[in-house]
This record gives sequence, structure tokens and C-alpha cells, in this order.
Amino acid sequence: MSRLRHTLKSFALLACLTFLLTALGCTDSVLAPADEEEVNAEFNLIDVSSTPADDPSLKVDKVKGWMVSAEWGGKVTNGHVTLEFPPGALDEDTYITMCMVNKSNLVVEFAPHGIEFNKPVTMSMKLKDTALEHCAESTVIKWYNPATDELEDITNLPPEKPSEARASLEHFSKYEAVSG
Repeated sequence: MSRLRHTLKSFALLACLTFLLTALGCTDSVLAPADEEEVNAEFNLIDVSSTPADDPSLKVDKVKGWMVSAEWGGKVTNGHVTLEFPPGALDEDTYITMCMVNKSNLVVEFAPHGIEFNKPVTMSMKLKDTALEHCAESTVIKWYNPATDELEDITNLPPEKPSEARASLEHFSKYEAVSG
């Protein structure tokens, strides 16, 4: 590679890094969010829309990803499912992905798969416009255990809004809302 080409690539990388650090350093809403929408925008630093190539059997709507701060925590959402990370839930800043396996029945898979949290992470699922919309009072969230090939109970939380289901997560896996 020519010296000029190497210099130009180095300069471009430095410019991108400077822009990213400037953008992160110029916002105070990460430290003191004004409202939920600002938090979603601030923590949605990287937004990826794709279909996983490794499992063609999944009927995947979309995969989204976010970088979440270990120190500050954060709230991430794809519009149907919301995760709230309290400060200290993660050991280090972590790239989180959310894959809607089945939007109508609210089946979602998170990665990095199997990651365990230092503090519980709250997951909320909007039941509006899903197969469970009229079953909100009896809907619970369960996790899929691949060792037993069954859905297992987790700690469900009282809904904060009508037509939602909430649960406390201790680790990432595949989760599903089911009518109990």
C-alpha cells in the first residue's frame, strides 16, 4: 500500500473517531435524560437492521443492536420490546442485539446469548397489535431453555401500562410472551 493511501486511511479513521467522541461528549442527556425518547436516541448509538444468515429457519422481522454503558445503564427498544439496564448491570460496555423472531406472538432473542447480569434487567413487551393483546391480564413472559427444550418461568413484574407484560431478566436467552 502506498504511503499516501495509508496516510489518507489513517486520517479518515482519526476523523471518524474524533467525530464519534465529540458527539458523545457534547450531550448531557446521557447523564441526565430529560425523557424516554432522548434515552432511546442516545443509547441507540449503533442501529443495525439485517437478517441473520446463520439460521434460515427463523422467521425474523429485524435485528437491532445498541451499545449499552456498564456505568450508566440505559434503555433500548425496538418499539415492541424494551430493555432497561440499571447502572452496574453489565461488567463492561456491551453491544446488545435484539432479534424479533416472531413479532405477532412476541418471541424475542437477545445477545450476547447467555450473558448474566449483576443486577436484574427489566424487559417490557407491548401486547397491542399482537395475538396476546386481549389477554394482557393473563400474559406472562417465559424463557426458552435449550437444555430441556421447554419454556420456563421467570420473575414477572406487574405491568406499568395496560396491554403490556414485564419481567425481570437475570441473563439473555430467547423469551416469549404466553397467555397463562
